[in-house]
Amino acid sequence: MDVGETNSWDNGEVITGEMMRSMLENLSPIEPNHIGEVANRYKRGTQEIGFIESVSKPFCGDCNRARISADGSSIPACLHQRATI
Repeated sequence: MDVGETNSWDNGEVITGEMMRSMLENLSPIEPNHIGEVANRYKRGTQEIGFIESVSKPFCGDCNRARISADGSSIPACLHQRATI
């Protein structure tokens, strides 16, 4: 999952969740499961798959989480920013 400005990803080379869902749908139908979470989760029979699409389908507008850094010294305001609270 993308964690802000610390990567060197080329968005043109990202395989989106939409692309992956399309590939899975070509194999067999999948249906939404657990709507309203950060991960877009789908089920097929007894199996489940989830996509966290922070790059291709940002969920910032619906974010309701507080995150702390690994060392506990600061709280990043957002996964896509370096700024802390």
